[in-house]
Parts: sequence; structure tokens; C-alpha cells
Amino acid sequence: MTQSDSGSENGKQDRCLVLDDKAVRKELDAVPEAKRDQFLASLEMVRLGLIPALPHQKLKAAGDGVIELKINGSPAYRCMYVVLKNGDVMVLHATSKTAQGQDKQLIKTTSQRLKRLVPDR
Repeated sequence: MTQSDSGSENGKQDRCLVLDDKAVRKELDAVPEAKRDQFLASLEMVRLGLIPALPHQKLKAAGDGVIELKINGSPAYRCMYVVLKNGDVMVLHATSKTAQGQDKQLIKTTSQRLKRLVPDR
């Protein structure tokens, strides 16, 4: 599944939000709708070349260029993505998070998907 917007004027219309991986789509479907909508809105902002509305940070432990979107709470939710060379935004992982600190499984899954889905990085 790929989404794009052809209404933009500054060359960003060719950028897509890439949700092609079945596991990623399944993970996003498991996130509560209100939280998922917040992630998708921020990802759309990134696709358009804007700064995401949600708090975010580089997740260097998972690989170069991986960004983590954050929704804090109990549980917290995370969505990891990378901007590809062509400007497309690829979602790598989305999950809930209950523990404080870095989640090693989240980093491992994101890193593996980055290697599998974006082998030319």
C-alpha cells in the first residue's frame, strides 16, 4: 500500500508513504485508531517535507536515518520510519511500549527490517 499526494507544487508530490510490508501494516492496525491517526498525520507531514507534529528523535541504535515517533502514556506507542534516497517515507515498525528506557526488541526488529526492506542503504 502506497499513498501519495499529487496536489503539492514544490516537487514533494512524488514522495510516497510506503506501507508495503505486511508485518508493518498488521502492527499499525493493532495500534488504537486515535494513536494510529496521529502517527499517519505526522508521517504525512514528513512526506511533505515538514517536521512531524509528534515528538521524535533519531534512533541511531537501529540504523542510519531511522526516526522514532513517540506517543507517551500508559502504554506508550512508537513508530519507526526512514526517509529513502528518493524522498519516500518508509514505515519500519509500530508498537506499544510499556517499559521505561530503550526497548531492545524494538531496536532489533527495526534494524532487521531496515536491512531487509532497504538493502541499498
